Amino acid sequence: MNENIIFALDTFAYIAISIALVWVTSQAFKTLLKIAITKNKNPRNIIKQFFSDGDFPSSHTAVSVTGCIVITPIIYEAIYNATSKTEILVCIAAEVSLLLWTALVIRDALGIRMSVQNNAQVTHSLLKETKKHCIVTDSLQEFWNHLGDELNIKTGHMPHEVIGGLILALIFGIGANSIRTENDSPCVETPVGLSSQVKRLTKYQIAQRY
Repeated sequence: MNENIIFALDTFAYIAISIALVWVTSQAFKTLLKIAITKNKNPRNIIKQFFSDGDFPSSHTAVSVTGCIVITPIIYEAIYNATSKTEILVCIAAEVSLLLWTALVIRDALGIRMSVQNNAQVTHSLLKETKKHCIVTDSLQEFWNHLGDELNIKTGHMPHEVIGGLILALIFGIGANSIRTENDSPCVETPVGLSSQVKRLTKYQIAQRY
């Protein structure tokens, strides 16, 4: 198999595993925290909580920031090994897009999804109060019960939950980069770096080198 393909697959696996680990850790932590608070150990509720949004820490923040941390060094390596201005501009555009995406995810957790959560909580409260003070038909009551059960009243994040996700991302992101750096032998270059260096050498330099 082509060395560049192997390198690309290895890099993809490194990024995917880093992101998957931080997501699983974040979801597991918030699930255990919820069990400790509510004392509800029902397996169905535990599974539902594990795949739910909201709560501490923010898994959206953890995943996006971890992705940014582990991908940024790879982009910098590509910039260093670039052989043309076009390659450099593409790498810079990729890095800017990555940073904007990360900022957008955090902003979404704090802003848009938090507003959705607040609206859902108000709607849920109105449904509960209406049941107390109004006489409704059985069909309408059934509809309201179903609507109340389906409302997701925990989708956004408070600032401290986002900070928790950020701390988790720093731990996993920096840790993943450290492991990757240790595993990369200083005497062995990646296929991309090697090919770029060869491109930069003149025929005379190649002749002298070999």
